[in-house]
Amino acid sequence: MLVSCATSARSGGVVKVWACGDAGVGAAICEVETHPEGLSSARLSATGDATVSCGGDLALCAIRDAAVALRLGGDAVAAPGAPRGVLRCCDFDKSSRLVACGGDGGALDVWDCKRKRVVRTLEDHASAVTCCRFDASAATV
Repeated sequence: MLVSCATSARSGGVVKVWACGDAGVGAAICEVETHPEGLSSARLSATGDATVSCGGDLALCAIRDAAVALRLGGDAVAAPGAPRGVLRCCDFDKSSRLVACGGDGGALDVWDCKRKRVVRTLEDHASAVTCCRFDASAATV
């Protein structure tokens, strides 16, 4: 599978999941409007059953339901350590339980999706965080 994201004035932010096979990329199998204000990044889980996308907050989508299953950060969760500013990047760890996200605030937050809270905040960037990835072992982000 392949995931893509796009922002338009008409529909805001849309995440699409595409079927891939021997013949290449086929039709979109899931399409979800995730962020009305637009989005900047989307990732497919290692298990292939969910996506995470970011804009003003994080949106986790169940592919089979084609709907936002959980929102984290932004106005949806006013918890200490919530991401600050617009989010620019996100990534799942290999278990698809942890999600890292960074943005304009210069910090990188690691969320536990099951517990719905930030488990670690990394603050050492002098400007916006525009890219983040877990390594294959999920020991490093």
